[in-house]
Amino acid sequence: MAVGFGLLAGTLGTWAAAGDVKTNVDIDFSNAITDGVVKGKEGEMKITSNDACPTEITADGRLGVGNGTQTVAIDTLAGTKDKVTVSFELAFHALSRKSAGFSLVDAEGNEVASFSYNSYHKELTNTLGVEVDDLYGNKKIDWNKKVSFTIELDYLAKKIITTTACSGASNKEATHEVVMTNTNPVAVFTLTSNYDNFVKFGRRCEFDNLKITTTEGDYTANTSAYTVNAVSGEKFLKTLSTGISEIGAGYSLPLQEVIAVDGVYYQLQDANVKNRTANFTMDKENDVKTVNYRQADEVAYFVEFEDVNGNSNYKQEEVEGFSAGKGGVQWKTDSIVSVKFNVAEDGKYILTIPCYNSTNKNRSYYVSIDDREIVKETVSAMSSYQTVVDTVLAAGEHTLSLKCHYSVTPVFDYLLVEKVPATLAVAVGETGYATLASKYALDFTNSSIKAYKAAVEGETVKLTKVDVVPANEGVLLCGKSNETATVNVVDDADALTDNAFVGTLTETTITEGYVLNVVNNKVGFYKAAAEGTVVGAGKA
Repeated sequence: MAVGFGLLAGTLGTWAAAGDVKTNVDIDFSNAITDGVVKGKEGEMKITSNDACPTEITADGRLGVGNGTQTVAIDTLAGTKDKVTVSFELAFHALSRKSAGFSLVDAEGNEVASFSYNSYHKELTNTLGVEVDDLYGNKKIDWNKKVSFTIELDYLAKKIITTTACSGASNKEATHEVVMTNTNPVAVFTLTSNYDNFVKFGRRCEFDNLKITTTEGDYTANTSAYTVNAVSGEKFLKTLSTGISEIGAGYSLPLQEVIAVDGVYYQLQDANVKNRTANFTMDKENDVKTVNYRQADEVAYFVEFEDVNGNSNYKQEEVEGFSAGKGGVQWKTDSIVSVKFNVAEDGKYILTIPCYNSTNKNRSYYVSIDDREIVKETVSAMSSYQTVVDTVLAAGEHTLSLKCHYSVTPVFDYLLVEKVPATLAVAVGETGYATLASKYALDFTNSSIKAYKAAVEGETVKLTKVDVVPANEGVLLCGKSNETATVNVVDDADALTDNAFVGTLTETTITEGYVLNVVNNKVGFYKAAAEGTVVGAGKA
């Protein structure tokens, strides 16, 4: 690292300010290979290949990649707050036992990022998070099915963000983000392939439009850029917020309770986040906590109330802590605000409406569906409340109406409509056991997988079979190895008495208690680690 940063120090003076972009490499391969080198508008690529399958410039002005290694040196090395962007196009050719790839290495030859793909066998190895479905490979070169790569190395956030675009891939566009484990500045881009004697058939990859830039960071203040991302499990959903924050300082971020990505709805997972606002602290390494969302498969409809149109008695109001930063407030006496929504099928649904009363007096409101009043709520002065309604709806359009009786009324955040499934799939692992906590009440009476509550007696866990399990209750499941079964969802269930299991509807880290695990091929309950054991969402 010291070598790279020393070189950088001599170049910073040529840059005027943060955000300036230095183009290190720009090669479109319109020039011929001369003395083993292809010169570009900026920089050059050194060509090393064998005679059986040499790397050549094609008739279309692209690089036909043969058997060998092609390297490009980067003359401006990145500093601790800079960004390096590498972009190029690569069309894969499918050959058995043959692969092509690239790598980014530091000045000492250590790998920062790497990629290798055998498109014939669909074998992919990389440190960028790229998936096989992001790529395309064919027995014949098809430049129309090329993969466009953009790789951004963010040295401030210590992240590598890779974007791919390919018209022939299952994922036509994809973005993946990984932690940068080697934070030394990239010094060399390397393009490799192991083709041998197939040149006469034109069987090799084609490569074009390599561009490498370095973007100057802000070195003038004790501040750092931050990025807050939403993830579900290991799946990156989208960036929620970016900005500049003082190192070590906390900041508040209004979080959406529900977000939609590619037509799939996700709900905020952390139940401890109050009013959908989370406080984040950036540490001295510029790391920011990640916002976790859980996938909500049964979401039928969602709308922020400030997005509701056509209501003359309704206006937007900035309210701190609301999921989108502001909410909708009714401002006329006896006013009614209506929201139309559709559900795809008959069934039971859960409607959730959070609101906040910013006045110093209690305020009441009514909730109706299709002119049928279903609830009346009173919100205490200066407090928040969440209306949750269970109701049966027929397939088709419905109208939800809110009616208030005061000129200053609660501010409403959003409407979330979730379908209650008729059944739920439950599963056990290889051992035949698993724990479960469901947000629905479940009936295991006719299920091949059975549910048990637990009582602790000394060092023994005594299990008692239960047929109906209430919502949010933790239980142990028992069945055949790797078995999956379907259980009925019921409206309600009596509480379980003397049950030692603790359900975790959200991912939870515990330092006390016992968790189901397998140690030395023996399944049992083992004490949580002192540094913390993560219990997954929907477990116990």
